[in-house]
Amino acid sequence: MYVFCRNEFKQSSAYQDLCAYKDQYQSAVDTASVWFSSGLIIYFIVIVLFPLAVNLINELEF
Repeated sequence: MYVFCRNEFKQSSAYQDLCAYKDQYQSAVDTASVWFSSGLIIYFIVIVLFPLAVNLINELEF
């Protein structure tokens, strides 16, 4: 049975790179970047998509 291991090919994965913190602040920076990108996605949904959906619903009413 083959066991998947990237080390035999001398390759690293993005997950290993994210989990191998090289300094004490990298964990906080990774967490902050995830929160920031999540905030941008929510902001886009509320500012752009929500008004479009409301306008579409208002146009469908008789």
